Amino acid sequence: MNILFLHSSSGMYGASKILVQTIKALGDDLKKAVVCLPEDGMLKEKLEEVGAEVIIMPLGILRRKYFNPIGMINRAYNLSKASSRIKQIIRQHNIDIVYSNTTAVLAGAWATRGGMAKHVLHIHEIIEKPKFFANFIAKIIKNRSDKSIVVSNAVKKHWDGVYGGDDGKIVVIHNGIEGEQFSNGDRGKIRKEIGLDDDTLLVGMIGRVHYWKGQSYFLDMAAEMKTLHPKIKYLMVGDAFPGYEYLYDEINEKIEKLGLIDNVIQMRFRKDIHDIMSALDIFVLPSILPDPFPTVILESMHASKPIIATAQGGALEMIKHGVTGYHVPIGDAQKAKEIFAPLFDNEQQRQSFGEAGKRRVTEEFSLEKYTERMSGHLKSVLEQS
Repeated sequence: MNILFLHSSSGMYGASKILVQTIKALGDDLKKAVVCLPEDGMLKEKLEEVGAEVIIMPLGILRRKYFNPIGMINRAYNLSKASSRIKQIIRQHNIDIVYSNTTAVLAGAWATRGGMAKHVLHIHEIIEKPKFFANFIAKIIKNRSDKSIVVSNAVKKHWDGVYGGDDGKIVVIHNGIEGEQFSNGDRGKIRKEIGLDDDTLLVGMIGRVHYWKGQSYFLDMAAEMKTLHPKIKYLMVGDAFPGYEYLYDEINEKIEKLGLIDNVIQMRFRKDIHDIMSALDIFVLPSILPDPFPTVILESMHASKPIIATAQGGALEMIKHGVTGYHVPIGDAQKAKEIFAPLFDNEQQRQSFGEAGKRRVTEEFSLEKYTERMSGHLKSVLEQS
């Protein structure tokens, strides 16, 4: 298969990591991989390492900041230009499938009109608002995609609801990652860097700084726990989406307001996530909107970490409550504390949850299963008349 992959950023976060894994996983089934990115960055290097040809070009990426009359005109114009360029690439490289990775990049849906190539939309998002945009994506699924892939049952349920029923055009393929590096992180490296001894409990979250990723809620939970354990340290790792850098100031103001200056440690984007995972005693996913199938949970499970996650999205499928971690409510830090506080006092329980999580990710969300299902799905798309 000759496949053109379209992706919305060059940052190395969840959907980007899965894109690299997909190209690696297809192996001999993939004759040629061409990837279009909107800017240069770390992802370009990773893609070239796995044998992909990378083209940097404007793709008319959709962001919430464009959801206004002037912004929509701007996106329509840029999507048209991107579509024309993608058509040229399809002809030049004899592309069989255009694979749009995330709903933020939709130029491929226009470029494949007329049967120039098959179109696959890989949906990593649950979009509830604005409603007009959710409805727009549903029309793309119905009319501009040969068969869409979603990353979890939660995502499928959402889009089936917007789309108006299950007609077989949406297929669930759970993500899988190579997890060996997360099993072999250096616990002492990060703790030495931030000045912690091995006995200090370290609780962490990793994610892009954005209002729905839950950094603010993470701090609320930390403040609640401080009443019981004033010496626990909390690590926040991740940089902001472009245009959302102002959130750093809001986070710093809240840390000061909650009296957490001595408890919270912040880091921007890091490449050594496996070492950071190793340094943690507990991992937290505090998202306040549905997080479809967070790759960072797979990473923390491979690292044998107990996980506390808000009860939403893919986390409900990934984490077994009371076995590999806990689900906690959104927006109620006091109730959340009541659920997970015993874990902070029980090292044996933390170890038990971590070991159960490692078994679960190996058995249920392996890279081998992902590879088999993804390869089979793309081949079936090509076989469609």
